[in-house]
Amino acid sequence: MTPPPPDPLVFSTDAYEQRDRFDAWRETFALALARVDIATPDPVRFHASATVHTFDAMRLIAFDLGPMSISRTADLLRDGDDGFSLVLCTSGAGHAVGPDGDGTPLSPGRAVLIPHYVRGGTVAYGDNTEVSLVIPRAALRQAIRDPDAAAGRMPTNPAALALLAGYLGLFAERREGVSRPLAGLVEGHVLDLLALAFDPGGDFARTAGHGGARTAMRQRLLAVIAERHRDPDLDPGAVAATLGISIRSIHALLEPTGETFSEHLRERRLQSALQMLRSPRHRDWRIVDIAFAAGFGDLSYFNRTFRRRFGDTPQAFRRTGSGEV
Repeated sequence: MTPPPPDPLVFSTDAYEQRDRFDAWRETFALALARVDIATPDPVRFHASATVHTFDAMRLIAFDLGPMSISRTADLLRDGDDGFSLVLCTSGAGHAVGPDGDGTPLSPGRAVLIPHYVRGGTVAYGDNTEVSLVIPRAALRQAIRDPDAAAGRMPTNPAALALLAGYLGLFAERREGVSRPLAGLVEGHVLDLLALAFDPGGDFARTAGHGGARTAMRQRLLAVIAERHRDPDLDPGAVAATLGISIRSIHALLEPTGETFSEHLRERRLQSALQMLRSPRHRDWRIVDIAFAAGFGDLSYFNRTFRRRFGDTPQAFRRTGSGEV
């Protein structure tokens, strides 16, 4: 029997008294696990959290930070770690610091590849969030022929970086672990996207097959449907405009799922309506109100599709609280 995947590790200053938070987070997370040192302009008001997802060779860390600096110091360099971290800013502002002290600005959507074997790190000016992908050298060499030359650089392909950011964001938000088979698949997709982001004309990008890019774009597409399913006017054209691709590409991306755009959208709306029918907060809502709130524009169509999907009408489901999903 395959063991369940490990849950993500969460390190938060909320677990400590205010006066102990900086020292505790520095010792338990920064120095012991991340192998970095930190400093902050105001230790008394310090706050931070980190959620660590372990894949196969890589780790993904989602940070929520106050103002601080994170650095690999001379003492820490003795551990011999020759890997890298791709640091992606998702909110706030700061900069990356290289071994010569030069800074690379970081703002939402920007990323930099930071080497672990030289002094350097990042600085957050205020409250910010970021995602850090920790990559061993051997793994990164499968995507970037010369990782040392890419160190300290920002990706040259913004479109590939946006796909990578969206893909990593899906896993950063997970509250459960990733199984071993899925972890290997995720890392393959990440390496494809890294090759496209840092060296789009290189051999690795040309041979990647763009499987990672397609998967990441498909996940973004499904995320847009999930976020906007309540809009009764949502159609392939609107989603294509949001993603900057053609309507034809929308249909091609969804083809491997075995369901059309309309089927994905209808299922999302039905699940939304089902949740409202089950929720005490919506007990006084009329069926027509629930249908419209879920994105359906026609009550008769909603009733038919709900019964076909769940085996009962919305009204009967609400009365009995039954139904298979």
